Amino acid sequence: MNNSFLPKIGLGTWSLQGDVCVDAVSNALEVGYRLIDTAAFYGNEREVGKAVRESGISSKDIVVTTKIWHTELQPDAMKRSLEISLENLQTDYVDLVLMHWPPKDLRIEEPLMQLASFVEAGLAKRVGVSNFPQQLLEDAVRVTPVPLACNQIEMHLGLRQRSLLQMMKGAEIAAVAHCPLARGIYGQHPVLKKIAAKYSVSWQQVALAWLVRQPNVHAIPGAHDPAHQRDNLAALELILDNDDVASLDTVSNGTRVSVHPYPIPGLEE
Repeated sequence: MNNSFLPKIGLGTWSLQGDVCVDAVSNALEVGYRLIDTAAFYGNEREVGKAVRESGISSKDIVVTTKIWHTELQPDAMKRSLEISLENLQTDYVDLVLMHWPPKDLRIEEPLMQLASFVEAGLAKRVGVSNFPQQLLEDAVRVTPVPLACNQIEMHLGLRQRSLLQMMKGAEIAAVAHCPLARGIYGQHPVLKKIAAKYSVSWQQVALAWLVRQPNVHAIPGAHDPAHQRDNLAALELILDNDDVASLDTVSNGTRVSVHPYPIPGLEE
């Protein structure tokens, strides 16, 4: 698989701003995170870059992901967007750059060509997409000049994405789960509470352990509190048994918690 460069759990930085963002990323790196996810749209790349630079950890050991917003998917605009991101991050290249959302007109070939040019120019090590439904991702695989490293998708206990995951595994495209804790809506679910009590862990650890136990699946929960960050990362050590997994299978209901900027065929369900 081409996703071995991706840690299983990273830090999502959506909603983190200013000194809170700097401190959150600094703390995350200190406790062992090596995947940091940002985006031009988040408005915090400068803070992410500052924390990474001041961490004392070699940039070769940290995977930084950024994303280009859907209004900037014309070739010149994409190039300028990435240049601004690199300037804000204070780096010559980014490990992974994604299309944040599919183009509104769903014409993906030209943006994919531009992403490929970033790899050729040494501005990005790898490229990928985000929020691509299965049919559009299949189209992307057919036309992309370079392999797609990942598709960042909403995925959590309530939204399993089984068919899409199967397709991505076959195409060697990593699934990176955003909103992996479904913004807390399952925190009081009796199944999660029972399993959390069984292992004396948090419900967040149970939810994340269920996610990352799956081959080819990674997660980027957001957290600014160091204790929460450590708690999330500790999900890597929690081994769920078959009974746990069977119980958790009853939680899924297809609920989405993320908001789409416009209708995207295949993401409505």
